[in-house]
Amino acid sequence: MKVILREDLDKLGRRGDVVEVADGYARNFLVPKGKAILASDGAIKQASVMRRQRDIREAQARSEAESMAAQLARTPIEMKVRAGDTEPTDLTGQRLGVGEQAVLRQGRAVQQAEIEPLDAEAA
Repeated sequence: MKVILREDLDKLGRRGDVVEVADGYARNFLVPKGKAILASDGAIKQASVMRRQRDIREAQARSEAESMAAQLARTPIEMKVRAGDTEPTDLTGQRLGVGEQAVLRQGRAVQQAEIEPLDAEAA
């Protein structure tokens, strides 16, 4: 059975994709949960609009991320961290500090997942 995904689903597809799935999977799970709609001619046209909107959003997000990365690359942030001789350094708290410093310098919030500490050897 052909369905159009209304949201991104792992191992199946992304929002707006037309996919072929087992009848029972579509009838018992995807459609009742609102994760997909049955693929008709009108729905397929709607799916192409959903895909175009998704592509536009992704392009904008990619552009914003690239410009933010370029801004942050020009202004390095250094933080001193105390480390014991026997204990590994836990950088969780320091990542929050780096995010706060980035907000102060750039005026834009940075997600913790976007911050990667550099190894002392690599720097």
